[in-house]
Amino acid sequence: MIRDRGAGQWGFTVLEALVAVAVLGLVALGILRLVGETALAAQRGEAARLRAALADAVWQLVRLDAADPRTVGSLMPEGYSWEIERTAEPGSPMDGLVAVTITVTDPSGRSFVLRSLDYRS
Repeated sequence: MIRDRGAGQWGFTVLEALVAVAVLGLVALGILRLVGETALAAQRGEAARLRAALADAVWQLVRLDAADPRTVGSLMPEGYSWEIERTAEPGSPMDGLVAVTITVTDPSGRSFVLRSLDYRS
């Protein structure tokens, strides 16, 4: 039922104001959730880039024959671990071709695996 408003009575009813506040609250909640998820995704991406960069640094040391535990250990931040695995490439027509797998693991247990081939004559 529509009530007739007299002249000079402008504005919102209490119900209209409550609905507007509820809608604004839902919009604000959605924005806050989106910002939080974006920050978390950025943090995960940064951690993945660090693991990849560390694995690449170890690979460069392997190629330079300088991948001893002390050298590699000095690269790793606290809580990070690394592992190098070398295996002869099966069925390779080239003698000296070796598969190298470098695994870098962060404190949360997530790891990055870099696989490549190395040739030593």
